[in-house]
This record gives sequence, C-alpha cells and structure tokens, in this order.
Amino acid sequence: MSYKTESPTNFRRHTWLPAVMASVLLLGLLAACSDDPTDPSACPCGTIVVDVSPDTVSAIWVCTHLKGDVITGQGDSTLTRLQPGTYTMTWGDAFGLVTPAQDTVSLDKGATINFTGEYGSHYPQPETGGWLFDVLGTAADDVCAVGPGGTLLHFDGDNWSRVNLGTDLTINALARDIGGNMWSCGDFGGTWYRTGGQWRAMASGTTRKLYALGLYRNLLHAGGEDGYLARFIDSHWTEAGRDIIERDPVSQIPIDTLDRAVDLAAITTISLYAVGGAMVLPDYVGTPVGVEGTQGMALGIDPEYSWRLDRLGLGALDSPNWVLCSTVGSSNLDHNYLGLLNGDLLQSQAHGVDVRWERLPVMLGNNPGSGARDLWLAADGDLYAVTGDGLVVHLPPAGTPEILYDASTMLTGIWGSGPDNLWVTGLWENQILHLDHDPMSGSVQASMWDTPELPSVR
Repeated sequence: MSYKTESPTNFRRHTWLPAVMASVLLLGLLAACSDDPTDPSACPCGTIVVDVSPDTVSAIWVCTHLKGDVITGQGDSTLTRLQPGTYTMTWGDAFGLVTPAQDTVSLDKGATINFTGEYGSHYPQPETGGWLFDVLGTAADDVCAVGPGGTLLHFDGDNWSRVNLGTDLTINALARDIGGNMWSCGDFGGTWYRTGGQWRAMASGTTRKLYALGLYRNLLHAGGEDGYLARFIDSHWTEAGRDIIERDPVSQIPIDTLDRAVDLAAITTISLYAVGGAMVLPDYVGTPVGVEGTQGMALGIDPEYSWRLDRLGLGALDSPNWVLCSTVGSSNLDHNYLGLLNGDLLQSQAHGVDVRWERLPVMLGNNPGSGARDLWLAADGDLYAVTGDGLVVHLPPAGTPEILYDASTMLTGIWGSGPDNLWVTGLWENQILHLDHDPMSGSVQASMWDTPELPSVR
C-alpha cells in the first residue's frame, strides 16, 4: 500500500477514482451487447459470477476480456450482458493473506461462468490442542477461562467445570463491563455475556475475528481483525468511528488522516486509556507476510476526529512490533500499562490533558517476538506479566523484575484475586497453572490443575 500525503487542508484520499474507472470500463464492455427484443440472437450475452472468500476481503480484482476490455471491482459481484470469449481474472493483494492464482475461463453464448477467489493464510493454521487463551475472574471462587472449540471453563473455588456456550467457535478473550458483568468474544464476530448466572449470545454486527474486549473510557469495546472496533451502547454493539488523525507528537500538527478499516491490521487489546494493536505501514516495500509491513499503534482521544493514532514500538531494526496486551485499568494514571511483541513495556503518563505512553527500562521475554502476552496489576501496584516464551514475571513498582516461573511453552493469560492466587493460561493440554506468590519473602508455590478435557481444532 502506498499513498501521497496531501496538504494539511486536504488529507482525505481520493477513493472515488477506481470506482469511476470501473464504471467507464464496464459501460464500454456492456455496450457491445444488444438486447433488441425483436432479434433474440442479437445478444449473445453471458454472465460472470465473482465469489470472493472470505467475505471480509476487500481487495480489488480485475477481469480482462481477450480483446482488451477490462472490468474492475471489489468483493462478490455478478456481471451480466457480457460478450462471449476468453476472460482472465487477476486478484488483488489482501494484507496478510495469500493471493489466489490468476484464472482464465471461456464464456460461451448465454452461459454463466464463475471466478472464485479464495484468500488463504500465509501460514497454515496450527493444530490446537486443549489449550486456553485467556483467564479472568470476579473473585477467588468465580474465575473463567476460554479457548478453542467454544471452550468456556468456570472455577467455583474447588474445581474447574465446562460451561456450554452453544458454539464451537474459538473464544479468544474475556472482560468485565462497568457493572461487573462478564463478557467473552471470539471468531466470526461472536460475543457472549453472563447475566443471572447464565451465558447468552449477543450479535456483534460483524463476522470478523474478535481478539480483544475491554473498557475504554469506561465503555465496553470489542476489537479484532482489519481494525474492526465496536462499542456497547444502549444494549447493542455499534461500530466505533473510522476516521483517524495522526499528529506530530510534539507540535500536535496533523500529519495524515487514516481510515480505521483500511489502515489498521488488527485491534488486539483494549484498556482504559488506549485501544492497541497494529497499523499497516503505508510506505512498506514488498509483499506483507504475517506481521511484516506493520507497526504497533495505540488509538486515543482526539478533539476533532474519532481517534488519534500514536505509533509505538519500532526499534532500531524497525521490526514489526504489535501492541498485544494491557492492564485492565486504574484511576491512577501511571498504573496503566501496554505490553508489546518485542518485550517493551509502556506506562501511561499525563501530558497536559493528553495521555502519552512512555517506554520503561525493562524487557519482557528472552527472545525477539516473545514479549508480553498478558498483564495483571495487583491492588498495591505490583505488575505481573506472562510472555510468549513461557515466563511469569513480577515487576514491583520500584525494584528489579523477577522471574517467578518458566513454563517452557507460550503463555497466554494471567489473572488473580491477589498475588497468592494467580491463574495462568497457556499451551498446555487440559491444564491450567496456579501460582501462590508472596512478594515480601519472594516465595512462589506452583501447581498444575487439571481441567475438563478440552476440544482440539485440527
């Protein structure tokens, strides 16, 4: 993706041009077909059905007739009254996905042909075992954990049991709303909430994967792939504003405007003062693969636009560095943190009426790309982190970080009713880790708890 930055008086990109060109080209192609009702043979027209999968892909495709006529479009389409002949479909690139191969098909008189563009992952989806992806509770005897295959587990103080959500979708995250109600979100836009002890499904208005739930400015938000972001207001989900301003961090002069649904790769965490994830680098040279061509970012308040974007996490080698996790939030501004893919830890700081994220002189994880996957903040300000390379780390407000546990596998979530009652999720088969930490003495007791047998996704 590339674009030109315009003058401060006109930031918006000219998105109308491809549509106008497509209309002109399509009219030219259709003009060759006559539909004179007195001469049925005068219109040897055919039909082309364009099917793009998954439906969320918005890449532009180009359909070319052997004689040189061209039609461009986006998404699923039905093209009618076309000349017979040979047509070639060229699929545009979609960020993070494998582009389908070019296809050529002959269209006969009065016939219908199909072009199916199936965009796949750059990496095969891994087989998942009986793993857990997040954990959250309201008290020592009310803890939930989620994972693939519709997994929702509940701990009542004695045992873990399975709760039936009525779905086999992967559940990715948990959160609590301002009233203390528990929520979960997952693949295909799934959201669920607990009321009166019962879990119920809630339509989110999207089919995109949802990775994050949380209270931003005390309003429940959900976010996921392609920068999708919605807030829960008046008992339903409403998509948040799309327009974004990027300002110079010192002068606050506008640098560029962005579109959340176009220029963001994903929303991965939601905290009280920021919505974190990754943006697509507009000047990236090459074909994006996985996280390549992206940069960590945080969205916050702006007086003129829906969101203000702050770029975060580019290091000396400009490695992609997503914002992956955050603390739930505290009224104490400096008790709010963001964890990044490369191990950076950012702390919120007041800059006048604005909030800025300052890097702390600590690194989480031993290897590049193995940074924080989840954070939990104790009432006294002690911070606990789990990393992609299996570490549980304790960070006292003033002092040296200490490793409490090395799991030797990716860890995904942490929550506690206190330091003496910490639950940790990770890539274990049908197990969850419990830690009893005494910050005063530094002692740690670790035990693995069995869970009900969890489904595997193959």
